[in-house]
Amino acid sequence: MITPLRPMSTGEILDRTFNLYRNNFVLFAGIAVLPPALMLVVQLIQAGMVTTPGHPRGAGAGLAVAGGLGMIVGWIAYLVGIAVAHAATVFAVSAVHLGRTTTIGESYGRVKGRYGRVVWVIFQMALRSFLPAMLLIIVAAVAMPLAMRGAGKAAASLTVIVIGLAVIVAAIMGLVLYLRYALAVPACVLEDIEATAAIKRSATLSAGSRGQIFVIYFLMGIIAYIVMFVFLIPATFLAALVAKGSPAVATLATGLAMFIAGTLAGPIATIALSLVYFDQRVRKEAFDLQLMMAAVDGTTLPGAQAASAG
Repeated sequence: MITPLRPMSTGEILDRTFNLYRNNFVLFAGIAVLPPALMLVVQLIQAGMVTTPGHPRGAGAGLAVAGGLGMIVGWIAYLVGIAVAHAATVFAVSAVHLGRTTTIGESYGRVKGRYGRVVWVIFQMALRSFLPAMLLIIVAAVAMPLAMRGAGKAAASLTVIVIGLAVIVAAIMGLVLYLRYALAVPACVLEDIEATAAIKRSATLSAGSRGQIFVIYFLMGIIAYIVMFVFLIPATFLAALVAKGSPAVATLATGLAMFIAGTLAGPIATIALSLVYFDQRVRKEAFDLQLMMAAVDGTTLPGAQAASAG
């Protein structure tokens, strides 16, 4: 039986997360470098859009249009990069957590053929979770002026309060739904299932552990912001001293700071969620015993091939 495959508390999952990250820093940071690198490209495009005095007006306008298109392409590439890096990190966790070795290239190589599926999973997670809240906010934005027009002050105030509370409730519901789907990417790539099936699979696996997932997201978010500000604040001050008000240099400095911070903090939450995925499979499906029996019999577990492959 593989030692790490046992039920773990939230503290044990966090401890295991940092142990895996510390012992395999080059692996996980190397995988995580893709999205920040693509974001840095977007930042460089933004810096390039800042025209210097003396450019003809037409040339400046053309540069702005080209830069705007470049930014759109860059943002799309960045979002795809997040999805692919997320999947590659999940594969890397599945290897090292189960006592095997892997490389950055192997982890990304195992995502091949699943790019669209992973992007679609993440899109569905966001759509299913936050679309109701977004629609309610739009309705509120339209209804508030209409409700206040011609109504008494008390009635208008009550309307604003009710709509505001509805938006808050919708946002909370969106967060709860997002926690429900938090294990969809590990399920999709490790069990090699389609996006919709992965969403349903996550709803089943995450049941009973959504509070734990929320705590992990909350703590990882704090860590990510701390790391970001550790690099961003010095970069901002340095840019102010060196650039002397140059927006292009300031954009480049903050972009480099975000690149370093994103590379360092990016994989931590994914590692933790991957461990939650394994933990829930152990608790609900005796996954540790299934792997042990499969190893003895020389068989492959249905739906677990990607998780156990090395």
